Amino acid sequence: MTEKVSRNTVFLKWLNEEVSWKISVAVDTVICTDDIGSIEIANTVADLILKNKSGAIRPKICIYRSVDWGSIFNATGVLVVTAVARDGGLLREISRDLRENLNAEINCPRHYLTAVGLPQSKETWSRLKQFLERNASERLYGFSEWLVLPIGSDRQSNHWSDLDVLSNTSQVVEIESAIVNKSVVDASLDLVSDAIRKGFNGFLPKTDGSDLVLSSGFIYFGDVFKDDLGSALHATSYLAIASALQKARDIDDVANQLRSTGYESVILSPECFLRFNDNILHACILRGCRKGELDYSSSPHHSKLMAEFLLKVFSKASTSIRCSRRRVCSRIS
Repeated sequence: MTEKVSRNTVFLKWLNEEVSWKISVAVDTVICTDDIGSIEIANTVADLILKNKSGAIRPKICIYRSVDWGSIFNATGVLVVTAVARDGGLLREISRDLRENLNAEINCPRHYLTAVGLPQSKETWSRLKQFLERNASERLYGFSEWLVLPIGSDRQSNHWSDLDVLSNTSQVVEIESAIVNKSVVDASLDLVSDAIRKGFNGFLPKTDGSDLVLSSGFIYFGDVFKDDLGSALHATSYLAIASALQKARDIDDVANQLRSTGYESVILSPECFLRFNDNILHACILRGCRKGELDYSSSPHHSKLMAEFLLKVFSKASTSIRCSRRRVCSRIS
């Protein structure tokens, strides 16, 4: 989906200005990561450089995984392009390869350009920039970024992988019950597995089987999806909430920082679930939070507030299910 970034009109306007103002005229080689969006951006940049140089030779485009290092050994300037970067592990790898494979006798300027950065935190992105910019000379290498949204830790074990494990387990687990018929148990497990499969890379559906939806007026989107909320992907909502949570963790004001210390625990206020009251936003908050940020056991007051909120959610869900059953029975009769 990186091509959506490379074709964004606002980004392309920024890219045109960035190339004109910041990219060195010495660049004769563009190295990009191996995805559609990055390749498209690399070609756009090469065309802009050619235009700005008024008839000079168009910079050579190289896809990183298939670079012929011998052919660019004497490069006069290198631009590294990637459409979307997490914490920049691949950019670091490219940087190390450039140090080893370019002619050390040529003072070759380098520039790193990232359209969208999705790091774990503001700090990790700052460390990436320092690593890429610093070199043996007195000057810094260039670094350009269009949009950076720190979205929290990329845990190996997360809610999505937990659901995958649950789905696999439901296919082989044997549950014995003295009060529920085995056929009912097996059918229920099949329903669980099917619901998880349909929600792959997304969220589980509502109790009636329909998808989670976002209502109009979500403050972070403004008027972007005003007339077409259906085009707002679940991933878009999740990125917005995850970024807001990480912003709260990175905020400079310690008194308002969503970060526990060795002396106190910091939790997400239950009021957040009331203010962001769409079902998909609830799911995003639950997935985006760390476990400790939802641990209300040490605060009787906040624990009570959260319990009251959950009771309302479950009561509303139960009412919805009962109403749905009445409508089904009415049609059958």
